[in-house]
Amino acid sequence: MSIVYQYNKIIIGGSLSALLYGHRNKIPVVYATPRVPLFFESDSAGRSKQELWHKLSFQLSLAGLMPMSDKVVSLRIEDDGILKAFTDDPFYATFQCGEFIVFDDTNLEGYDSEIEHAHKYRVLDWINDRKSSPHDIDYLESDDDFVKEVCFYPSKRIDGNWSGKKDILAISYLTHDQIDSVEYCDTYVKFKVLHMMKGAGIVGPKNGKNKRDPTKHNYLSIKLETSKREVEPVIRGPYSEDELLEGFELNHRYLDERKTKQHNLLQLSGNCTRCRPTTRF
Repeated sequence: MSIVYQYNKIIIGGSLSALLYGHRNKIPVVYATPRVPLFFESDSAGRSKQELWHKLSFQLSLAGLMPMSDKVVSLRIEDDGILKAFTDDPFYATFQCGEFIVFDDTNLEGYDSEIEHAHKYRVLDWINDRKSSPHDIDYLESDDDFVKEVCFYPSKRIDGNWSGKKDILAISYLTHDQIDSVEYCDTYVKFKVLHMMKGAGIVGPKNGKNKRDPTKHNYLSIKLETSKREVEPVIRGPYSEDELLEGFELNHRYLDERKTKQHNLLQLSGNCTRCRPTTRF
C-alpha cells in the first residue's frame, strides 16, 4: 500500500539543523534516523537543544511539514525526483519533488552526492556509578578526544531517585580504527573516567572514622560499571546549526491554536472540568 505526496522541495534528515531549516523555510522534513541532541547540549542562549528538537518536531507535525513522523526505517531516491519512504509495516510513501536537501544520508539509498563527514565518530559510553559519595559536579572536560567530556546526570535506575544518585555519560570523538582498537574500548573509558573523578575530588562512600585522625573519614573505592556503548557518525550538514540557531525564536502559535481547539472540544463533550457546575456541601 502506498500514498503519494507532491512537494517542490523536501528535507532529508532528522538533525536539529534539518528541523530548524524546515521550520524556517516551511519545507517538509523526512528522516529514517532521528538525531535527537543529548540531554546536556544547549545553544548560546542557554536553551536545551533536546527540548528545541522535540518542540520543533511537534510544530512541524502540526503544520503538516512532517508527513511521516518517526515511522520511517529506510529511504530510497529513484529517478525523476522520486523518494520512497519505507516503514516496518507493509506500507510506503512516495514523494514527488523537484529538489532534495540532504542533511543526513543514513539509511538513504540512491543518493549520488556525498555528505561531508568529519571522519570521526561520536562515541557515547554510558556508565553506572555503583559506589561514590554524593557530589554536585555535573560536567568534566579533558583536552583529549578520548573521553573528551564526562556528564553526570540523575540516575534513571532508581525510581524517583530521591537519593540524588548520579550515573555517567562519557563522550569521545574517535576514528574508525580507534573504535576497533582495544586501547579505546569501554574498559579504558571507565579507567579514564575514574581518574578524572578522583582528580575532581570525588571519592567513594564513607567507611568510618580515620583511627589516626578522628576528624577525618575513611572512604571505600569508587565502583563504576559499564552499561552500554553507542556510536554515531559526526555529520556536517549543508547548513550550520549554530547559524540556524542564531536569532531563532520558537513560534508558539501552533501550540496555542492546538490548546484552544482541545479546550473547545472538551467544552462540547462536557469533559472540561473548568466548565462543569460545582456542587458544594
